[in-house]
Amino acid sequence: MSSKIPALKSIRSELSKDWNGIWDNSALAIGLYATDASVYSEDPLAVAIPKDIDAFKEVVRVALKHKTPIIPRGAGTSLAGQVVGNGLVVDSSKYLKKVIEINAKEKYAWVEPGVVRDELNFELDKHGLYFGPETSTTNRCTIGGMIGNNSCGSRSIVYGSVRNHLLELKFIGADGKEHHIGRGIKPDPFVENLCNKLKGFLDDQTLAEIKAVYPKSNISRRNHGYALDCVLQENGELDLCKLFAGSEGTLGVITQAKINLSPLPGKHQALLCLMCSSVDFALKTNISALNYNPTASELIDDNIIRCTENQIGQQENRFFIKGNPGAILVVEFCEEEENILEQKLNGLTKEVVHLGLIADHSIVQGDDMNRVWNLRKAGLGLLSNIPGDAKPVAVVEDTAVDPIDLPAYIQEFNVALQKRNLSAVHYAHAGSGELHLRPVLDLKSDAGRKAFFDIAMDVALLVKKYRGALSGEHGDGRLRGYFIKTMYGERIYKLFQDVKRLWDPEHLFNPGKIVETPHPIENLRFSVHYHKPELNTGFHFRQFKSLQGAVELCNGSGDCVKSEIIAGTLCPSYQATKDEKDSTRGRANILRRTLAKGNPDLNNPELKKALEYCISCKACKRECPSNVDMAKIKAEVSYQNSKNSFKLAQWAISRGYGVLLKARALRAPASLLFPLLRGPLQISSKRSAPNFSFEAIPFIPSKSGIWIYVDEFTAVESPKLVIELQKITQFLKLDVGILPPFESARSAISMGDLKHAKKLIHNNINLLKKYEVNELIGIEPSAYLGLKEEWLDLCGDNHLKLCQELAGKIKGYDSFLLEHFSDHGTPKFNDLESKKPIQIHEHCHHKALVGKPQVQEILKILGYQEVETLDSGCCGMAGFFGYQKKNYQISKAIANNKLLPKIKQDSVLIAAGTSCRHQIKDLKNRKALHPITFIHRTLGL
Repeated sequence: MSSKIPALKSIRSELSKDWNGIWDNSALAIGLYATDASVYSEDPLAVAIPKDIDAFKEVVRVALKHKTPIIPRGAGTSLAGQVVGNGLVVDSSKYLKKVIEINAKEKYAWVEPGVVRDELNFELDKHGLYFGPETSTTNRCTIGGMIGNNSCGSRSIVYGSVRNHLLELKFIGADGKEHHIGRGIKPDPFVENLCNKLKGFLDDQTLAEIKAVYPKSNISRRNHGYALDCVLQENGELDLCKLFAGSEGTLGVITQAKINLSPLPGKHQALLCLMCSSVDFALKTNISALNYNPTASELIDDNIIRCTENQIGQQENRFFIKGNPGAILVVEFCEEEENILEQKLNGLTKEVVHLGLIADHSIVQGDDMNRVWNLRKAGLGLLSNIPGDAKPVAVVEDTAVDPIDLPAYIQEFNVALQKRNLSAVHYAHAGSGELHLRPVLDLKSDAGRKAFFDIAMDVALLVKKYRGALSGEHGDGRLRGYFIKTMYGERIYKLFQDVKRLWDPEHLFNPGKIVETPHPIENLRFSVHYHKPELNTGFHFRQFKSLQGAVELCNGSGDCVKSEIIAGTLCPSYQATKDEKDSTRGRANILRRTLAKGNPDLNNPELKKALEYCISCKACKRECPSNVDMAKIKAEVSYQNSKNSFKLAQWAISRGYGVLLKARALRAPASLLFPLLRGPLQISSKRSAPNFSFEAIPFIPSKSGIWIYVDEFTAVESPKLVIELQKITQFLKLDVGILPPFESARSAISMGDLKHAKKLIHNNINLLKKYEVNELIGIEPSAYLGLKEEWLDLCGDNHLKLCQELAGKIKGYDSFLLEHFSDHGTPKFNDLESKKPIQIHEHCHHKALVGKPQVQEILKILGYQEVETLDSGCCGMAGFFGYQKKNYQISKAIANNKLLPKIKQDSVLIAAGTSCRHQIKDLKNRKALHPITFIHRTLGL
């Protein structure tokens, strides 16, 4: 690396004074961009993030001049190490997102490389058009990355790959200039020279050899090596776009792309979900399904089905599963005529039932189809949930063979694994003959790394036997270039080297990919020098055994780097800044590097910056398929850094509401404290004071054992809610008592004051033992959901059983009321209010850990018709986070991303979270009602 540093300084100094971009070679940037979604990691030299296309071109040109390797990067979701390397990473995903032109009449679009596939399709939907190729990462993958990887996806049996839709390209070549290629485009002298030399490579003998060793022509998914079999057209001309697709940035850097667009799929759509007893039966079912011309045929094996049982975000997506299948084949049909759809559904079902291939089936239509696809797409992340060091590994995960050969191929594949006492996960694209096959390996061990290579070689030979493709869509990267000689022979491999040398004589475009790749076990994330730190943690990490185990759930797939345009909350700080350091993935990468040092410094500057804007919303706990809980991880890091030097400000925030609870009991003037605390706690002057209240909350006994759990936030700021809730339960003729207020430990947990949190939790458990508790009804989501979450991982072993019992008994006021409400007719609001639209903003912890919009269901029972639970993301307040002067702007930016723009002027606004209501008051000057207050008013109590 050191030899490249002078070149980096020269590059930076030569960029124009007003260079429109970000340049970073800090330890933080290096750590963030050292890896992708693969098993590889290598430190880059530096990271450049150009702010417009001209800056993008300039940095590439100057880097080429100084002979510095260039690694073009989109969303960083590549699975074979395509964007890992010791060069200058040029990231297009943050700024280069311009859709230059949409021509609906001629069905094409010109886009910059950083445009996200799903975001493009949102725009195309207005024109009745669609960009067909897709991957499971479509809500964050970029078009530039899709071209580099020749992406396909679930519907490739209809839409093919990006190669089939790439019309024209503009790219920067080895001469540092931009060039334009595509069929019908007259080549400039530079491109013409490339074409002439490339034609010289492709003589009749070479083409015949290519035809003999490349995958069978009916295998549409082939992304191994360069696509030389596609380049030469019937008229003798070359289509260089087809060569660029799948070239992984090794031939030049894309600046613009013209892509073909398709009409939207047929309006009559359905999924036929076929429950099979085994993967073998599912693959045989797939052969039958393909005769009915589906748009997709996707496999989900029992390993993934089991993983969804405990994954919060996927539990509700299991609705279509019947029985206990060994595998599910999901077959999609999209037809213009409804009767054709019915014929295909009925015909295929009858055929596979007659053949004895399925045990049951489900037909899914409408919005529920997305729930099925979300479960299927979550497969990659779900696989990381297996506790321990051995994980399903991407090594031979996207081989493709003829679908007719697939059952026999998979049988031989599994036999090969069994000989090594291994097993694999099977899922994905059965319809195109490609399954994602992930052997379970421990890459932290010498034996695991050896098995990694041996299995790769075994499978390469097996794929060759079936004339398949070693990679159907995920490409070569650092992983499969080594096996090109095995698959295609020395002569074709040398031809690939010649092609690379022709386009890139200095070997500067993403070196080490496709050709001249390092050995597959070089630069693995977990090297022979990997260390396991011994930390005395505050959390037990009972499920994943250690802090490190919790961090290593992140596989880099990047569900956290989707934008605010995409549904969901994850990751609110990233959505506001678009900085990799503010994503869950970025934080996990820095943490993993820190922990791997054996004696980690958890107070290092890089980690502090990465965790700075984590607002502990817990969206990652739900929306990340791997269940990465960065809120818990951040609390643990804070604990490790402060257990020997807890600062006064941290103490005040951690224990402040406990003090206020006592002050409330003494009826002390707590509201006078806030102005005094602004300075010491660095509270923003733009923040209004909380509404501390001294209203007494009576203890009301319960014969039924149903109690309202009164948390410190409700007791101090909104005690009326307790009385209102109790009156609602009286209206429902229920015997519900009110417990004395408890300090839930939420503030202590969020500040990393875990020793104090444990003390509170143990005290609370002991106090609750004094009451006969059958049900606990919580009010503040962050407080009562702590009983289901952090309490279970903080309490001691002697309290665990009682804690688990309490966790099973706690539920939110909304869940409780929904169970007991029946239709009470027309609301007792005045006519004007009852006709207003009602908008509900859910607390982040409720969205993450409960998910269902229960308040909306209650209000519908009460007669309200126009009720909407907003896809509003996070409010950005996050307790004390939003009060702090240093966080005010980011807090405001998060709110402005999704929540505030969706609030209608004439709506009745409802929000359960104390912080949420405060944020809406400060930034929107609107009063948001708590759902309990709104229901209480509705019932006229």
